[in-house]
Amino acid sequence: MVCIAVVAGLLMGISPVLAADDRPGAADLREILAELHSLRANFEQTVLDSEFVVDETASGEVAIKRPGRFRWDYSEPYEQVIVSDGETMWDYEADFEQVIVRPMDETLATSPAMLLSGEGDLEDSFVVEDEGMQGNLRWFQLRPRVQDTEFERIRIAVGEETVELMELRDNLGQTTRIEFHNIEFNPELPDDLFHFDPPEGVDVIRQ
Repeated sequence: MVCIAVVAGLLMGISPVLAADDRPGAADLREILAELHSLRANFEQTVLDSEFVVDETASGEVAIKRPGRFRWDYSEPYEQVIVSDGETMWDYEADFEQVIVRPMDETLATSPAMLLSGEGDLEDSFVVEDEGMQGNLRWFQLRPRVQDTEFERIRIAVGEETVELMELRDNLGQTTRIEFHNIEFNPELPDDLFHFDPPEGVDVIRQ
């Protein structure tokens, strides 16, 4: 399974290189994301290879609270918890009985999860294109302004209230698709949800 720390570990770490993009697509997406303060949902994650054949699948629950906080609880195919309180990230894999702890400023900070969590500067990091309506969803494509990234693009699909689907295509042609279900838009979420206490007996690896 592709760890959500990679998919959700693509925005904060990209340095600004060009002036902000004020085209309608960028402005509209910025306005949509500005309305997102918190989110809770079930998710399904599918990884497709370069031939668009399903390589991996996963599912679980996600909670996001801006700015900078997120929690991904994987239940399938195995238990994994990835949590950030905006300063520290914990990555716990139950089967390996270990948790990796690292500061957020040293993690993958340019991801869909960080995009949703409200960190970073959208237009400084991406060229945004409005792809229009496809069915009931409005699609936006984001391409990184710098070349030395591990991905080619992010696509975001927005429904009536907020983001419902995200796609990340990496430089090897692999696509990770995250679809949200049973979405709660701007729910009240306690801050302690975004802190992780490692279970007794597990190895704690600090990076």
